[in-house]
Amino acid sequence: LWKMARKVTLLVLGTVLVIFGALFYLSRDTGKMYKNITVSGVDLSGKTKEEALKSVNGIKFENIKLKYENKEYTILADSVDYKINSEETVNSAYSVGRKNGFIKDRLSVLKLIVQGKKKEVPIMYTLDTKALKIELEKISSNIDIEEKNAKITLNGDQISFSNEENGRKLNIEKSMKLIENELKSSEHDPLELVVETVVPSITKEKLSKVDTLLGEFSTTFNSGVQGRSYNIKLSTDAINDVLLEPDQILSFNESTGMRSAKNGYKSAPVIVNGELEQGLGGGVCQVSSTLFNAVALSGLKVVERSNHSIPSSYVGIGRDAVVDFGTLDLKVQNNYKNPVYFSSGVEGNKIIIKVYGNSEDKPGEVKLFSTVNGSVARKTKTVKYGKPSNGRDGIKATTYRVIVDKNGNENKEVLSSSYYPAKARVIVLEPGA
Repeated sequence: LWKMARKVTLLVLGTVLVIFGALFYLSRDTGKMYKNITVSGVDLSGKTKEEALKSVNGIKFENIKLKYENKEYTILADSVDYKINSEETVNSAYSVGRKNGFIKDRLSVLKLIVQGKKKEVPIMYTLDTKALKIELEKISSNIDIEEKNAKITLNGDQISFSNEENGRKLNIEKSMKLIENELKSSEHDPLELVVETVVPSITKEKLSKVDTLLGEFSTTFNSGVQGRSYNIKLSTDAINDVLLEPDQILSFNESTGMRSAKNGYKSAPVIVNGELEQGLGGGVCQVSSTLFNAVALSGLKVVERSNHSIPSSYVGIGRDAVVDFGTLDLKVQNNYKNPVYFSSGVEGNKIIIKVYGNSEDKPGEVKLFSTVNGSVARKTKTVKYGKPSNGRDGIKATTYRVIVDKNGNENKEVLSSSYYPAKARVIVLEPGA
């Protein structure tokens, strides 16, 4: 029996060795592509690198086909400079079974042979991603729908609300990643573009807490000055339809953007060091000053405010608010328990800004007044040549806010302090004096 068992054992071991020997023989490195290796459906089994290169060079790439809902879009391969890197692709295919060490490589090759499953090697390619982004931006113009905020409609003392509407936007970055992954094969079904729902920031549910007018203020301007009028309308629109949550801060500069031609601003008179000059965004400060007064009369907190170098003609002394992108800003904070809503617009030659909120937050009455605390005498300088000027005295002013609560109690506070610097009187000597 022992001899019989020994013979059986040796026979089994011999058979196993023969089988493994045969398999390792089949998986030996012949300098050619291993079996069942494909690129974009092209079988490279048993081919040399040179033969595989010819096969890969023969792969024809289809244009990029995309879809969203029931509409299809096509991006031409040439428009994004798509090119297959045949040599890199062949090297990648050739490396299968040759890059992880002898044992692992032999096992991976045996798996290809025994299981018979195709090993699809991705195409290596180059692509102009900037051009692809441009093409997707073109497509986005047919897909994107801007979201619509819920809005307040005022009819006398009655406040009503419109429903918000969701928008949609093509996610270009995610769509690009999807495309770049699919381009690893020359053939593909139309790819579903990544389109996301855009939820409005102002919903009817949030607006429903707004039930009363907290305060408003208006200023007038010369609508005949075109550049200035345009800037006023542009910046007024930028702070319209804004909902400020409790404790949230509104920055005028962040809302209106840099005063640049790129952002649509035009050249108009601006105050620079106490003098009027032409500059981009002239007129914007009248909007910020109007907002400052509307906010102050609504009882909201003024976080940051600065005055001009000279008093303004459109508001009383101490009640202007200069802004200069990057340096001077007007910032206000919602210090109430409920949201507040800003409605800002131009009617004829009038800027009108209204602040709405919840009746529980509304103070009984708000009064603003400014006092001149002192003046700084102008100096006199004499020059031989130049332009004469009368100059002006400097002015120091304090603006106060008195809030009367519903029980008649008054709370007086300093809202802001202003200093309008003096400008020297200039006397020009007459020739020969």
